[in-house]
Amino acid sequence: MTYIKNRQEYEWALRDFILKHRREIDLERTKLMLRTPQETLKAISRKEDIEFKIEVNNVNKKKNPFFLADKDHLPFAKLKIKIASSMPDAPKVPVFKINISNE
Repeated sequence: MTYIKNRQEYEWALRDFILKHRREIDLERTKLMLRTPQETLKAISRKEDIEFKIEVNNVNKKKNPFFLADKDHLPFAKLKIKIASSMPDAPKVPVFKINISNE
């Protein structure tokens, strides 16, 4: 298989993993939220609202229809992928290797 195909399969597996482990991921986001100052949370919330509007606009224009971020009540929506990737049973990221020789 090519790397691109492996990467697409990884993204689908990660998406399924995030849906199955939503509670654990949301719990980690809540813990992070409780440790963050209120002013910073407000700034992050405004930034995420703008990014979400841009992403919806891009999906509507068919630029990036694959991975639409969910908008929910918790901040740190973009960290879902990082939190899920760091969990023990998460799918492994495919590796792209190149061997170069002088022959």
